[in-house]
Amino acid sequence: MKNKKLVVLGIIVAALALMGISGKILAGPPRPEREREINVQEEIAVADTVRSGFSYQGHLTDKTGNPLDGQYDMVFQFWDAAASGSQVGSDIALSNVDVDNGLFNVTIDVPNEFFNGAAFWLRAKVGDEWLEPRREILPVPYALSLWPGADVIGSSSLNYSIIAAINEGDGNGIAAWTWSDDDTFSAAGVYGHSTYTNTLGVLGESEYGNGVMGKITNLSNTNSAVVGLNQGGGKGVAGYSDNDSGVYGSTQGDSVFADAGVRGYSFYTDTLGVLGESVYGNGVMGKITNSSNTNSAVVGWNQGGGKGIAGYSDNSYGVYGDGATYGVVAPDGMLAPTFDVGSPDVAEYFPVVVSGLEPGDVVSIAPDTDGGFGLHRATQAYDTSVAGIVSTEPGVTLGVRDGNIMPGNNEEEVPLALVGRVPCKVDASYGAIAIGDLLTTSPTPGHAMRCDDYLACIGSIVGKALQSLEDGTGVILVLVTLQ
Repeated sequence: MKNKKLVVLGIIVAALALMGISGKILAGPPRPEREREINVQEEIAVADTVRSGFSYQGHLTDKTGNPLDGQYDMVFQFWDAAASGSQVGSDIALSNVDVDNGLFNVTIDVPNEFFNGAAFWLRAKVGDEWLEPRREILPVPYALSLWPGADVIGSSSLNYSIIAAINEGDGNGIAAWTWSDDDTFSAAGVYGHSTYTNTLGVLGESEYGNGVMGKITNLSNTNSAVVGLNQGGGKGVAGYSDNDSGVYGSTQGDSVFADAGVRGYSFYTDTLGVLGESVYGNGVMGKITNSSNTNSAVVGWNQGGGKGIAGYSDNSYGVYGDGATYGVVAPDGMLAPTFDVGSPDVAEYFPVVVSGLEPGDVVSIAPDTDGGFGLHRATQAYDTSVAGIVSTEPGVTLGVRDGNIMPGNNEEEVPLALVGRVPCKVDASYGAIAIGDLLTTSPTPGHAMRCDDYLACIGSIVGKALQSLEDGTGVILVLVTLQ
């Protein structure tokens, strides 16, 4: 091995790789027509992975200026300053480097974990002697395109990206920050721009996770994690899904009607804070899945002078309510200029003195143990204490059975028909019943019979028969008319 005093007369450095970034460089001038005919499989084979090193050439002479020949051991180092400073990474040792007429050419692997845009200098040793000065690592034209403020311009098919950053570990593909305090939505950590219809400024695509996520980590930040701002005539945020929710919102806030999974806001008359629109399904649905949650699935709250909830329909119901207990509940009152009900009777909840009363029972008034009154089955003919008929399915009820909705508890009460048509238990053993007959109480408990003695029926009439029964017992429709 030769060991001489060396002087570097010329060093040429060319960084022919992008410091460890692997991928395909597709920017640049258009390809010749011949190359454009290469199919996708062939193009992938041509575009190989970029190596994490660069070529370094130099010219070595002795102290008298004569070029050297032979093989020499060389060591290279990266430093963060032209003089003094600190070494970056470890020594890169190369053995038996060929030198021909003073010229040598080596490939130096880059410690890419340190190359983040900072300036570095290369220090070299040949044999036992360090060469001075250190040489600054200069960028090549491709690297220049990544400087702040620079543009990477080129053309690519839909199969490739101009720039692709692929992280095969647990970190981010690309991380971007901005420290701008401009609050007009003009500065961004990542900015995407699209010129043409049906193209995207930013596309977030995921095979198994989420496509795009907006996250706020500062607990005192009250801004939105994701903002959609449309200054044209389209939507601020549009969500579409082939198999699930178009837009899904979730919140863990606990402010009263202030925190929401999805919140819509509108400034102007006849515009909507939230619009739910559907071609075949429901426009908007409020759903509660926790069986112990007693709140409302949909809440309408108006702090102005308008309606809490308004429902309109061109061809069906403006508002439709259906429930296991009540379809619609209005504790503070209800106004309806027209009111249609499915069942044709009005009933009021009355207390009872005996349990087990059934729909269709004819009932009378009796005192209870507390000095009040209650209902029981009528058991005698021409009973002037008769109260009426227990309703089967009232269209309108006065009072409520559920004390959780409004004050009171009528769980043990029964709806007593006050007016309208109701099914009634009758006994024709005391005379065949014809349509239009007056009905009164009978000795058969809970049953009505035909009134044969008008004077005896005064004060004991429960209604008029709307159906006939020749003999025996049964249930017929009766028009409730107490007299």
